Amino acid sequence: MGCSSSLATQQPGTGFVKVFRRGQQQQLLLQHQQDNKLQQQQQENEESPGTTVLDSQQRQIVQDTWVQLQPQRANIGKQVFLRIFEVEPRVKTAFKLGSTWGDSLINNTTFQKHATRFVDTIGYVVDNVDHLQTEGDPYVLAIGADHRDRDGFSVRYFDVFVKSLMFVWQQELKEDFTPETRDAWETLFEYMAQKTKAGYDIAMKGKDRERQT
Repeated sequence: MGCSSSLATQQPGTGFVKVFRRGQQQQLLLQHQQDNKLQQQQQENEESPGTTVLDSQQRQIVQDTWVQLQPQRANIGKQVFLRIFEVEPRVKTAFKLGSTWGDSLINNTTFQKHATRFVDTIGYVVDNVDHLQTEGDPYVLAIGADHRDRDGFSVRYFDVFVKSLMFVWQQELKEDFTPETRDAWETLFEYMAQKTKAGYDIAMKGKDRERQT
C-alpha cells in the first residue's frame, strides 16, 4: 500500500497529499461500486465487504494518536516494512529488494521511498477520515490497482501489511495503545486492506481481459 509514485506525492513541509490520475481513480471507484451492488443483491441483509466505517469516537482517536506518531513519521514506515519482510520475506522480492539486507536495506533509496509513500498514504487517509467514501475510496482503490504489475505479489500480502502496522503502532504508542485505540486503528487498516484488495482485484481482471484481446 502506498508505494506508487504516480499516485501521490508528499508536498514538502506539509501533511497534505496531492492525488493524481483522478480519472483512473473514479473509474476504479465506479467498478467497485458496481461490484458492491452485485454483492448486496446476493446478500440483502448483510453488510457488503469493504464498507467498514469508523464511528466518531474512533475517528477522533485515530486523528489524535496520529499526531502523537508524527515525531517518528520518518522511521515508522521503515519499521513497518522491516516487519513485513520479517513476517513474509517474499514481499521483498515483489518490491525488488530480495537480495538487500541489513544497513544496505535501510539505506537503500528504493526502500526509503516505499516506506515514505506508505506513511504518506496513511496520512492521506487519516486526513480524510471524515470523508472516506468520497476521498478515501478512490485513492486507496488506485493504490491497490497499482500493485497489479508487481511480479510475485499476492493479494494476501495486504493482510500482512495490516498485522505489521498494528505491531509497529503498539510499539510506538506504548501505554497509549489502549483497547479503544487498537480497535480504531485496526478498523481503519482493515478498511484500507479491503479497498486495496478490491482495487487490485479490479486491475487484475482488467489485465486478464487485456491478455485475451
